[in-house]
Amino acid sequence: MNISRILVVAAVVSLLGGRAPAAKLSNNDVKGVYSFAVTASGSLVESNQTTVSQTINRVGVITADAKGGLTGHSISVLDDGTNVTIIDYNWSGTYTINSDGTGTVTFNAPKPADINQCRDGSGAVIGGCSELVGQEKFSFAIVSGQKSSTLALIQTDPPVGSPRLFLRGTATTQIVKGGGGGGGGGIGFPF
Repeated sequence: MNISRILVVAAVVSLLGGRAPAAKLSNNDVKGVYSFAVTASGSLVESNQTTVSQTINRVGVITADAKGGLTGHSISVLDDGTNVTIIDYNWSGTYTINSDGTGTVTFNAPKPADINQCRDGSGAVIGGCSELVGQEKFSFAIVSGQKSSTLALIQTDPPVGSPRLFLRGTATTQIVKGGGGGGGGGIGFPF
């Protein structure tokens, strides 16, 4: 390699803060199990000329298959200022990654059989919860760290008929600590 090529590479690395240029990314770069948390980015909704408070919080796990397929388990808490509903459900979905690390995710609406549990704020079992969770679409950007990767998520298309609230949050890879063998193993969450 001649000296001018070495200087050009050094200049590019210097401009990038000491990092080499990012490789082209694909669906294969998001795989494994991620823990996630999302919340509503707004709290007021116009409904029939009345402003009502609406809060949505959700946590769960996502498993990405490196081929664009997802499965997951979520627990959502919905609060409209009058009623609190807690929904525990499973879902499936898809994802696509652009070469620059941005992408899209679609969480399919759960079928009634996918609802594990639905309770009101007092803990009483209630029905009709599959209508409260529809298909959701998010955009994301991959934020890589030394020990984990995080997907920064923002909802782009709330379910039809839902309040016009957009969810945002993160999904972070789960890290296995202690590996195999007896004692001290388990899943660690890096956030």
